[in-house]
Amino acid sequence: MGGTSTPEARVLLSLEEISKSFGGPNVLTDVSLSVAAGNVLGLAGENGAGKSTLLRVAAGLEQPDAGVIRIGGEPCVLRGYTDAIERGVFMVFQEQALIPNLSVAENLFLGMAHRFRTLGVLRRSMMCRRAQEFLDEFGLSALVQADRPLGSYEFNKRQLVEIVRAFALAELLGVEHPVLLLDEATAALTENERQLLFSFIEQARGRAAFVFVSHLLGELIGVADDLLVLKDGEVVGRRRASETTETELHQLITGRTRPAAFYLEERQRVPTGDVVLSGKALSVDRAFSDVDMTVRRGEIVGVAGVVGSGKEMLGRVLSRLDKPSSGTLGIVESVGYVPKERKEEGIIGSQSVLWNASLAGVARGSLQRFGVLRLREERRRVRQLITHLDIRPPELNKEIGKLSGGNQQKVVLGRWTLASPTVLVLDNPTRGVDVGSRHAIYSVIRDLCDEGMGIVIISDDLLEVIGLSDRILAMRDGRIVTELDTPNDAKPTEHDLVAHLT
Repeated sequence: MGGTSTPEARVLLSLEEISKSFGGPNVLTDVSLSVAAGNVLGLAGENGAGKSTLLRVAAGLEQPDAGVIRIGGEPCVLRGYTDAIERGVFMVFQEQALIPNLSVAENLFLGMAHRFRTLGVLRRSMMCRRAQEFLDEFGLSALVQADRPLGSYEFNKRQLVEIVRAFALAELLGVEHPVLLLDEATAALTENERQLLFSFIEQARGRAAFVFVSHLLGELIGVADDLLVLKDGEVVGRRRASETTETELHQLITGRTRPAAFYLEERQRVPTGDVVLSGKALSVDRAFSDVDMTVRRGEIVGVAGVVGSGKEMLGRVLSRLDKPSSGTLGIVESVGYVPKERKEEGIIGSQSVLWNASLAGVARGSLQRFGVLRLREERRRVRQLITHLDIRPPELNKEIGKLSGGNQQKVVLGRWTLASPTVLVLDNPTRGVDVGSRHAIYSVIRDLCDEGMGIVIISDDLLEVIGLSDRILAMRDGRIVTELDTPNDAKPTEHDLVAHLT
């Protein structure tokens, strides 16, 4: 996308030598950044590098232990998020800060409803009308209606509302030059929706500044003007985006060169095992119909399709979370499932890493003897899991909700290595996960495949589906439209796959 900022552009937000700890080692150490009007600053780093904590400091949600925050050149102490938005800093959260049972309009103006009151009475029609105007302005009128409950929309549509909310609050508060902090705002969006967001950014460049976090390196380079790279809470690189390659950025982020075969294609083998999952004429009303498929032991089958193609519901049916309307499903022994929405379905945030990691193993009896939980064995195996997956911090009793997204996802995937199901269904297994953690997750997937597990991967990341799969089922409008073989020495391109999806 490229930048239009100049050295003379007014700096809207600067953080100077920010340090922060939560009682242990520093999460941030002497981190500085600045972003000017018309500028997009790309913030890169592995999960746990400190990106989200830095944004939370900028948004008043965390108090720094040391350092200075300047907004519009003036030093300030932010005592909460309200302080930040009143000064023109708005955050789009990685995990949505919205209320599903309220309307889209009520969520759009959450905390600002008093501005639509007359003599103490909330004028809902005025709020809905103004909300719809914002949605229309950003080209969302065909996707989202202001008067509908937010919870009636899929996660990706709710994410668009979260993004528009930041713009709406800025205008409602009369902030002339807002700063928008976008923390993994594109992680749940389709390609079309991402392009819509990027057009938002381009439209607002003249009056706003952005700090943009993404784990998609090509996206960061394409959208940002400047790049700031964090590792272990410290700045390890500052670059002009236009002068940086994905390989260079990957090396800065991880401290190592990105493998040529990022998806470990060299470990792919021709599957010859028995069929462990079979579906015949599977259908779910208003989702998909007449799906035939098989998965062999030691095989990875990818399912690709745009939002609304039926692929997510197919994953739930294969996992036996939902029943098909018709058709037959045959599964040998047991099936595991890694959901797309980690926070909502994958973890219990207030429980420990130990509890979350051993959940499936306990339920399936693999950590029991004569009906009694083997506590010592449970702790031994979860410690091994933590070491093998490099889960940070390596603490059994740490609340999983306090881990970074990538480390949470490692736990969710790792629990199935303890339970050892015959089939494992993965729905967007690396959504919101940094590049280093992705590679670790791909290694685990290959390990499970080597052990004979049949794996189904459903992903919006086409390169991921292509790189990992032995075969790909392409879905469009609720049907399997083609099957592509993807041997490690003859992978199809994204273009080849997209041609079947749209």
